[in-house]
Amino acid sequence: MNLAICDDINNDRSLTEMLVRQYIENNNIPAQIYTYDSGENFLNSADIQFDAVFMDIFMGTTNGLEAAKAYPNKNCRFIFTTTSPDLALKSFSVNVIHYLMKPITYEDISEAMRRCFPLPQKNDPVINIKQKRITIPIYQSDISYVEVFGNTLVVHTPKKDINARMPLKTFYEQLDHSVFIRPRRSYIVNMNYIDEIKTDSLLLSNGATIYISREQMSNTRIKYEKFLFEKIREENKMI
Repeated sequence: MNLAICDDINNDRSLTEMLVRQYIENNNIPAQIYTYDSGENFLNSADIQFDAVFMDIFMGTTNGLEAAKAYPNKNCRFIFTTTSPDLALKSFSVNVIHYLMKPITYEDISEAMRRCFPLPQKNDPVINIKQKRITIPIYQSDISYVEVFGNTLVVHTPKKDINARMPLKTFYEQLDHSVFIRPRRSYIVNMNYIDEIKTDSLLLSNGATIYISREQMSNTRIKYEKFLFEKIREENKMI
């Protein structure tokens, strides 16, 4: 993960960097931090693909809003830092995640980072997907099913579909195999989303129908029956 901090006031820039470093260390997040003292210097670093930028709004000849608009990577997340909210309404043309009013605190940085990169819950593992050089964390429980078209992997979640360049086998190896199955070569299914197993297909709760290959029919039924048994047993423990 690449993070940038752009602020023309040395003390403010140093404080933001210190708080961001503290946050990524506390949460074991691997990240590289780059600092810039002007919008011009930030834009001159276009060879670096940033996942998120802490951008001061009021700076020199190129203010933070202008620098954010000019930045070529439109998927980059921007967190504006400012002493005044006056320019907030003018920033909707960029990918603004949050505003931080100076002086900035650790709690401010934590909230902004959580909005950009949600932290995994203890019982809900996360899969990190690279999309246009941006890392997108996805909770495994949010994945209903995955399919592949040529070299494009499509991860279906209740909120949106996410495309990525990754072999289906590589993606499957990162998942919990007690929850996810491969009913055919080009699909992965989260068994929590299965409503019904029909003769040759799975009917999912979101309305999708996934056909089961003849070779996987028996194995799919056995895995799903085991999954239901374990799920019922866990539910009974909570009563």
